[in-house]
Amino acid sequence: MKGNPKVMAGLQESINLEASRSAQYKLDGIDAKRFGLEIAGDLLTLHQQSEDAQDGLVSRLFFFEGEPEIAAQTAKPHQDFGSLIADHIAAETALVGRFRELAKEAWDAGEIDTAHSYEHLANYHTVGCAIGGNEHKGHLAWLQKQLWQRGKLGETDYIAVQAG
Repeated sequence: MKGNPKVMAGLQESINLEASRSAQYKLDGIDAKRFGLEIAGDLLTLHQQSEDAQDGLVSRLFFFEGEPEIAAQTAKPHQDFGSLIADHIAAETALVGRFRELAKEAWDAGEIDTAHSYEHLANYHTVGCAIGGNEHKGHLAWLQKQLWQRGKLGETDYIAVQAG
């Protein structure tokens, strides 16, 4: 089934956005693991969840007879935990906003299943959900919790707690 070109372009954009999020979470998870921080596992979980979402988008584009090209932005290391969290919150907020815009575009094009997929992804990145008995972290909810804890404890004490 050949898909609507605008919807297919949105899917391609979404694939690249998820690939970029996945790569950044992977790098930050590896860096956190090097420092022995407990959040490493959570960051690597967010990486895997973004990769899984990307895989779903790729499958959807294949359904429309598209030819996905995965082009992630280069992941960049962070100098401190505060900038890591702030950068992820900004990127996730932009991603959720874009998914909501793409949901409207897909709806207007009559691609209701794709619109629902985007709404699901927006919620998934915001508050999380349970799928098939598996709990998926809401990326923004988890990041905001980390920011709140860091604000209450201060960066030094927060890192000490994370180091166990």
